Amino acid sequence: MQHPANVGDAWHDYGVEWDDTGYRFTFDGKVVWTDAKCPGSKAPQFLLLTSESNIKGWNGERPKEGYGLKDASKNTFEIDWVKAWERVPAAK
Repeated sequence: MQHPANVGDAWHDYGVEWDDTGYRFTFDGKVVWTDAKCPGSKAPQFLLLTSESNIKGWNGERPKEGYGLKDASKNTFEIDWVKAWERVPAAK
């Protein structure tokens, strides 16, 4: 998945929704990628918020010397809020 914009200059909304038809990933309210090959998981889920990157990924090139120690790093990963909910099937 390619991000449709430079993500380091402002706050953005990311989302993922799944059901029996597959997964839909959103960026700032727009669907940017879907996976219809795999039906959505029915297993209990948990949230894991991470900041991972490739050598030359969407966040630019990783410094050759690395990012250094956490206490001395100038890099940040900020999360303003998280929302999760479970879809309740419509009553029949």
